[in-house]
Amino acid sequence: RLGEMAGWFVELLVSHTAAKWIELILSYLCTYAAGHLPVVLHGLIFFVTPACLTALGLGVAGAQIAWKWRGFDWGGKWVNKRIHNSTFNLEQFHVWTEEWPGKVYCYAFDNLAEAQWYMKKRWCCRMLLKYNAKTTGLPEVLEEGGHPWATRTIEGVAMPVYIQAIKQSQTEIEMQETN
Repeated sequence: RLGEMAGWFVELLVSHTAAKWIELILSYLCTYAAGHLPVVLHGLIFFVTPACLTALGLGVAGAQIAWKWRGFDWGGKWVNKRIHNSTFNLEQFHVWTEEWPGKVYCYAFDNLAEAQWYMKKRWCCRMLLKYNAKTTGLPEVLEEGGHPWATRTIEGVAMPVYIQAIKQSQTEIEMQETN
C-alpha cells in the first residue's frame, strides 16, 4: 500500500491542473482507501500537508526577497528641476520621490523636522537625503519610505545632481580663494 500511495503522490505532484488534482484524489479515495480512513489520513498528513507547507514557505520567502529588492535604475528624469533655479543647496534636507514611473521630484527643506513631516505625508517611494561634507563627502540616506523597488531610480537621478552641486561648490570655493 505504501508504494501505491507514493506513486499516487508523485503523479499528484507532477500534474499541472486543479481538475487533475481533484480527479487523482477522488480516484485514490475510491480505489485504495475505501473503508481505510486511517490510510487516507496518513496520506494527507504525511504527504500532502508537508508539500503545501513547503509551497507556502517558498511563497513567503519569495515575497520577503521581492520586498527587500531595491529595483533597477530605469533612467528616471528629474521633473521639478526648475524650482531650484539652477542652484542646488547642499545645506538643505532633500526629499526625493518617484511619483510616477521614471518621474523623480526633489523637495528641499531647511530643517530635519519639516523633511520628516513631509516624508510621513507622502505615500509614494521616497528618500530623505542630506549631504554630509564632514565625514563622507557624499549624500546620506536618512530615511526611506514607500515601496523599495523605485529607490534605484531615485538614486540614479539624485546622485548626479549632488555630484554636480559638489563640483560647483568646489569651483566657487577655488574662485574665492584665488581672489
